[in-house]
Amino acid sequence: MNSNPSLSLNPTPEPLPLLPRSAWNSEVTRLKLLFKAKQALDREEQAFRARTPIADSPHSQA
Repeated sequence: MNSNPSLSLNPTPEPLPLLPRSAWNSEVTRLKLLFKAKQALDREEQAFRARTPIADSPHSQA
């Protein structure tokens, strides 16, 4: 017989999460990465605009 005390004859079931955690965690991770990428692009755009004279901006031409 198995004398392992960690095995029980009547295991208590764990409550199931409302959403599958693996999918939820990967979606949150994906959104965090997208947000960080957008922040990095915004910083680069601000640095580029700081280096570029306003007259050369395509938005300032009428």
